[in-house]
Amino acid sequence: MQATATPQATTIQATAAQAARDAQAAAQTADQAAAQAGAGITRERAQSLRDQAQSLRDEARAMRDAARQGGTIAPSDMQLRAMEYEHRRSQQKMEFAGFLVVTLAVVAIFTPIARAFARRVEGKRTEAFKSDDGSRDQLQRMEQAIDAMAIEIERISEGQRFTTKLLSGREEVRLAAGQREAAERVRPN
Repeated sequence: MQATATPQATTIQATAAQAARDAQAAAQTADQAAAQAGAGITRERAQSLRDQAQSLRDEARAMRDAARQGGTIAPSDMQLRAMEYEHRRSQQKMEFAGFLVVTLAVVAIFTPIARAFARRVEGKRTEAFKSDDGSRDQLQRMEQAIDAMAIEIERISEGQRFTTKLLSGREEVRLAAGQREAAERVRPN
């Protein structure tokens, strides 16, 4: 038990020594205030500073005595404020660490989701282009077929004109032959 009491006693003695130093500083401040009492600081103010210094000295003595006896020391208001401040600082650090962890988790989770969504959107575009490529090929084949049909229709119409020209030439020949026959009938030889 003495092994665990010794670090506590050391801590208590260090706290008591700190309180004694604080008390001495307050006493010096009170003495300076008393010395300057004629320079604007009232006697009541100097007396209140002396009283605070004396209460700090008494608190330091009580801490020292409790440390020597191995008892516990109740923390002073200043120590309580220091502990509250440290507690708030540690809470702020924990909050920041929690925020950092949550932020990293969100990034780690949503980055692959965003990439998958981007790939999906890009995949739809690629499929649209693929269907456009198929449509382009089909349109090119249709264009070639229409061009081939236009050439064939042009050949057919050219042949039709040629046939019409030949047929009209035959009738002229027939008419010419018919006129010769009629002329020969009219003329007796």
